[in-house]
Amino acid sequence: MTGWVDGPMLGYDCEATGVSVESDHILSASLVHQHGWDSGYAVQATTEWINPGVPIPAAATAIHGITDEQIALNGGDPAETLDAITSVIEVVLAAGTPLVGMNVPYDLTILDRNCRRHGVIPLSARCEIAPVIDIMVL
Repeated sequence: MTGWVDGPMLGYDCEATGVSVESDHILSASLVHQHGWDSGYAVQATTEWINPGVPIPAAATAIHGITDEQIALNGGDPAETLDAITSVIEVVLAAGTPLVGMNVPYDLTILDRNCRRHGVIPLSARCEIAPVIDIMVL
């Protein structure tokens, strides 16, 4: 017998310029798609970097280690990168695969606000955001 932990799931986490979902900017977003027991637990993983065009506060860098220099070298256009991230999450959720993360309300809310700020259709307008598993709750 297999449980939900043996099935496919998409892990999502982001790092930002701060903790305010309303005003801070996503700097990186990581997606880890574990395809489940039936596929031998194949995993696809990516981290996308976003250049928000604002300096990263020293307090934020002290927590996640992301520097202005790293973002200048690796950060993509916010609208394009946010659209790509949101599109992947949409497709995976549409297939019934759970979205898994730690403190998911924060990550999804800051994703929503960053999408709206950059003219990207937010996830909530694309699909039902379910199922979601928050390991902080577990």
